Amino acid sequence: DEMNNRENISSKTVEKVLGYQIDVESDMMSLVPHEIDNAVPTKRNILSRVMGIFDPIGIFVPITIRGRLLLTELWKQDVSWDSPSSPEIQREWDAISSDLKELDKMSFPRKALDTDVPTKFVVFCDASKAAYGTAIYAVNSEKSSLVFAKSKVAPTKTQRSLPTLELLSAFLGFKSIETLLSGLSFGHVQRIIIAIDAQVVLNWLLNRNIKTKSMFVFNRLKEIRELKQHLERKYNVHITFRYIPSTENNADVLSRGMTLEKFKEFFPRWINGPEWLTFNCEAWPRGVLGC
Repeated sequence: DEMNNRENISSKTVEKVLGYQIDVESDMMSLVPHEIDNAVPTKRNILSRVMGIFDPIGIFVPITIRGRLLLTELWKQDVSWDSPSSPEIQREWDAISSDLKELDKMSFPRKALDTDVPTKFVVFCDASKAAYGTAIYAVNSEKSSLVFAKSKVAPTKTQRSLPTLELLSAFLGFKSIETLLSGLSFGHVQRIIIAIDAQVVLNWLLNRNIKTKSMFVFNRLKEIRELKQHLERKYNVHITFRYIPSTENNADVLSRGMTLEKFKEFFPRWINGPEWLTFNCEAWPRGVLGC
């Protein structure tokens, strides 16, 4: 069972590292317990509680993104730092904080994959009008495991179209790949697949002669192509793009968030990826672009 109650973990068997605690007997990891008190939900207090959760791998981003989206709403309302929140904001924060309090009771395997076998990365990318994110899985023929996830709140000062935000999720994916390849050991990563459910964005990425009136889109496409060439040369890895249906896109939860109850149901798929991930790529879901 990938969810254990921390009360069952003896403190003598626990080691702490970078925001997580590892039970050396079961070889399972969980968040270091964090304090979510019942202070008045001002913007200052909510910011302190949300940013106080250190989750560098991004395992719990589908929950914590809800707190960041709530903070964005407070910024939009121009609420002062220490003013009491509206009843609506208080109700929403009560629900979010209740879920945040339970996160350190969930655990996941420390070991993602064997590093002595050929591996590929599958990089899921997705966006909503509220946020965009990427979830990266290390995959071999027998197993797949989440190794990194990250999300960002959509810009509020400059409104971006949904396709542009989808493109930003792909850009975030490429930046995250570079971080993983330069800092972590996964054996030989032979191939990287960028999995996107936005066919407009896939068309942009696959067509070098795309015409767009947006200089912002043009510059991001240029940066992605440059990053792709850089990664392929430096790490001797082949990078391709792939369409996947929205229902199969694990990064969807990074752009919308979910309740703890739904996250617990989704957790096995979140940690291990969709069941088809270890199949031969010819058996993966396909799109009209044929990619």
